Amino acid sequence: MARSPQEVDTHGMGMTESATLDLHRGFRFSEPMTIVGGTARTTASPKLRVTANGRECFSRISAWRTLDRAKRTFVFDFTAVVSAVDVDGECMEICVSSQDTALCTGRWAMDREMRQIVGNTRSAMAESRSWLLDVFRCPLCGTCATPATIHPQVLACTGCAAAFEQTTKALRFVDPAIASRFSHALPANVSWHEHNEGILRRIRNVTAAGGRVLDYGAGFKTRHLPNVISLDLIDYPFVDLVASGDRIPVRDDMFDLILCLSVLEHVPDPFACAREIERVLAPGGELYCIVPFLFPVHAHPHHYYNMTLQGVTNLFSERMDVRSSQYGHPIKALRQIAHLYAKGLPQEEQEQFRKLTVDELIRLPLAELQASGFATRLGDATRADLAHGTQTWFRKRK
Repeated sequence: MARSPQEVDTHGMGMTESATLDLHRGFRFSEPMTIVGGTARTTASPKLRVTANGRECFSRISAWRTLDRAKRTFVFDFTAVVSAVDVDGECMEICVSSQDTALCTGRWAMDREMRQIVGNTRSAMAESRSWLLDVFRCPLCGTCATPATIHPQVLACTGCAAAFEQTTKALRFVDPAIASRFSHALPANVSWHEHNEGILRRIRNVTAAGGRVLDYGAGFKTRHLPNVISLDLIDYPFVDLVASGDRIPVRDDMFDLILCLSVLEHVPDPFACAREIERVLAPGGELYCIVPFLFPVHAHPHHYYNMTLQGVTNLFSERMDVRSSQYGHPIKALRQIAHLYAKGLPQEEQEQFRKLTVDELIRLPLAELQASGFATRLGDATRADLAHGTQTWFRKRK
């Protein structure tokens, strides 16, 4: 993995504001992406921002090296993922900043191989978006006709004249009345799940036969797959279609395979979304759907429902037959709950909790467990994420 490290001090800020920037090629399975990493030091609580040619990238603080609020020194490692497809020209200008103060900048030149990869990816994305315009169905009135271009940045339905502002690099068909509710910025919790080899093999089989795939609620991916339409409300790097999942702007029976992976727990009306998924799935097509059951709260940006197998099948009509099902192993749920529970405790209570045996957890009276320090001192946020249940009183407004 070739690297090109640089160390740059911020001018005018003294030696306390500095960072090293390490640019290297991404993983081979995600060639159009570049991983950016380094170490930064600031004198104010950091708010990390990484841009490539002015476009904000998904970035995060990977680990803290030093965190001393009293002395106001913050040293941390950071990583970011940059989409080379969004870069015009042959060079990428990377800027790492915190609290609007530039920590360092660096330039990275794309080699011939990368430029070819980027060109192929752009062509595949353009083909996907051209196809989407050909099979457009207005999410408001249901008119099935190619939308009219009434402005370089506005597409309009030829039936109801609804105007959809194209404010993202992906095609954007969100109800104009609610479009302002959805931010273009990357959320604090990025939904990032790459497809495993089994799913990729199924995608290849479908597309090799001339079929189309819908990645419903695709989230952040590190590559674009030909003949796979990525739909999300967030304009992630390789999303083709920004739209609401309960109003898919595509005609009936258009997809031979739909992937809905850990999405339906995050939508306020999973029944409406299920009806849309079923509508755009071709007769004989397949839906692969993953939903959580015994799983902690994880908001991207909200978490509404967990479901049993009966619950998720109840979302769909009798036309949808269950071909097979597989349950996530309960040991994973036990481990994850125990891990998050320990993280939610004060440091002095974590050791006591970690020494608790499975036998004690099962055998000790519930009242004794609830009175223990590792129960009474659990943080409120963790209590909510791992709650046994909720008890809620409602009152209807007059």
